[in-house]
Amino acid sequence: MRICKPIFLLLAGLLPLRLLADVKLPAIFTDNMVLQQRSDVKFWGEAAPGRTVRITTSWNGRSYETAADASGRWTTAVETPSAGGPYTVTISDGRPVELKNVLVGEVWICSGQSNMEMRVADRVTNMERELKEADGYRNIRLLHIDNSTSPAPLADAKVRHGGWQVCSAENVADFSATGYFFGKELHRNLLGRYAGRGVDQRRCARGHSLFPQAGREGEDAARIDRGAQPDLRRGHGGVARRDGPRGPGLREG
Repeated sequence: MRICKPIFLLLAGLLPLRLLADVKLPAIFTDNMVLQQRSDVKFWGEAAPGRTVRITTSWNGRSYETAADASGRWTTAVETPSAGGPYTVTISDGRPVELKNVLVGEVWICSGQSNMEMRVADRVTNMERELKEADGYRNIRLLHIDNSTSPAPLADAKVRHGGWQVCSAENVADFSATGYFFGKELHRNLLGRYAGRGVDQRRCARGHSLFPQAGREGEDAARIDRGAQPDLRRGHGGVARRDGPRGPGLREG
């Protein structure tokens, strides 16, 4: 009996800690993520019902507050600057969760089937050279969302490798080859060494500015893609709609 009593007291003492769980974020919000520049980017998640959730962004030191509803869900939006970083984003309902090495820049959704799933490691042309050069493109990040089906939009997703991956010789082998080479073209033609440098949105909207051979056909395709509203269902994608200089970013589903 003397042995059981302190064990019981220890377990009882741990119970309050379980009630103070960290704020819960969807799988797309992780270290190394990229947020769309010059936008009002939506954040959402779960916390204890009625709890105040505060988001603090290091690029301006500003805090945004919202409250979890009766079901524990909360949502708010944060204003992003022109491209730059790395930054931190801290989300707290009393116990902070800090997201590190966050960049602000251009976010594109790469959607497809086997053509998009083909990896750099699947013997792309000059693969060995690409692996060696990948460390020079660390501002390219990839979030790989696993295939799934759903009759309704989802508030969360299953992602590979625990979240956003930084482009490097170690990681790039598992990147989508199409997504990676497209990212390299954006990096070279639009952003250069891109931290702290803005992007001419008109060039993004014109396919022929980046790919001269595309001509009018590329411009039409770019216009269609930029009007598409993405969600997390398989087969649905595109670029987040931009309603003026501060669009809503990606919706939460």
